[in-house]
Amino acid sequence: MIVRVIISVVAIIFTLIYTITNHVVEQAKKPEIKIVESKPDRNVIQLYQTNKMHVKDKQVMCLARNIFFEAGIEDRLGKYAVGQVTINRLNHGYWGNTICDVVYSKAQFSWTKSKKLRRAKVHGENWEESYHVALAMINGIRVRNLERALFYHATYVNPFWRLSESKVAQIGKHIFYERAEGSWLAID
Repeated sequence: MIVRVIISVVAIIFTLIYTITNHVVEQAKKPEIKIVESKPDRNVIQLYQTNKMHVKDKQVMCLARNIFFEAGIEDRLGKYAVGQVTINRLNHGYWGNTICDVVYSKAQFSWTKSKKLRRAKVHGENWEESYHVALAMINGIRVRNLERALFYHATYVNPFWRLSESKVAQIGKHIFYERAEGSWLAID
């Protein structure tokens, strides 16, 4: 009887060790963007932690949809960059007082002009990642050196408002700017 109890306990211990080891190995396989807390380097785009935002679920969904439709095929940093511009515009105040106001502000994000896209049910891997990036941004993750970026465009277009001297960075297929030609809007 005692031998059976000892064997059972040993089996449980080995099962726990195997489960924990397996979990650690699986976690190590998942690629993650590292949050860096060092002195900012103006030439390096990196993520950092700031204060959490307190918003309703609807606002998270608006941010996630904007990230998805604007940067869904970009890598994770590209998604964060688009989210950063959305948050910057919210903080500026010109485009509205909520994330949804900013996203659906007239003629600001091209996907919002399409009724079909506005009503589309989104799903899939790119949606999941866009949603997780939106949640991280609500929880305070930001993109260092894009804090002043209010504008961006895809590399394959040449908008009239592009102002080369205010270019901040290119991340993936998007170029980010602090100012736009003919606009007084900027973050001081």
